[in-house]
Amino acid sequence: MKLAIFSLSLLLVGGFFIFFNPTDETPLTFSSHNRPIPSTTHKKSPLEKKLPLVSSTKVVKKVEKKPILQNPTLVSLKKLLNCETTQTCPQDNTDPRASDFLKSKQIIQKLQKLREAHRNNTLSSKELEKISLKLLNYPDSAVVEKSLELLAQLPPKPTFKKAVLTMFSSMYDAKLVTPILLELSRHPQNEQNIQVITNILQHGSFYVAQELASKISPFINPNNVTMYKEVVQTLPLHSKKRDYLEASILEFTVNR
Repeated sequence: MKLAIFSLSLLLVGGFFIFFNPTDETPLTFSSHNRPIPSTTHKKSPLEKKLPLVSSTKVVKKVEKKPILQNPTLVSLKKLLNCETTQTCPQDNTDPRASDFLKSKQIIQKLQKLREAHRNNTLSSKELEKISLKLLNYPDSAVVEKSLELLAQLPPKPTFKKAVLTMFSSMYDAKLVTPILLELSRHPQNEQNIQVITNILQHGSFYVAQELASKISPFINPNNVTMYKEVVQTLPLHSKKRDYLEASILEFTVNR
């Protein structure tokens, strides 16, 4: 009898360990018939926990950047300015300088088109500014004058004034004095202006100094009139530039 009870105990203990295994990671549930059923709950692995959820229905569209198109006239002008390198400059064999005049004429025509393009908002102010400043040093005064005309279409900047004064200080064409003064009139007058103007009057090109002396009156004011009177005393007696500067000072004094 004792042997039968002991055998039954062993059977019960063995069945308990079969149905409840502590090393099995899958939890067990029991049906109404006491049969173990694996749980339907999915336990995430450590790798799955770290990965972000990605929706399979989300479509990422790649945005393609459209190429920036330059104004065709500006592109054509740049090619013309570089024509000596590419050996594509316009030719006119009727005169030794005819080809240069033809090139300048074409540049001016293109600058006029750029001016119209800027007005029509098909050319940015930055592009117009860049090409205008570049051509301030072109060897043909007609091109320089047109460049100054284009700068006048833009709000004044210190860089404009600096570029114009630099060009003015070493200029030899009296035709450019008026458009240069028009551009300078858009900027504040300061010691830098006075130094350049004084140097031109005293040491500049003969005809440029004369033209400047005759057109300087709008730049004379109560703060600098004494300085201009001192400059007069340094100029040659009976010279035209001295006479013109004296007349400009007198015009200012009368109109005060």
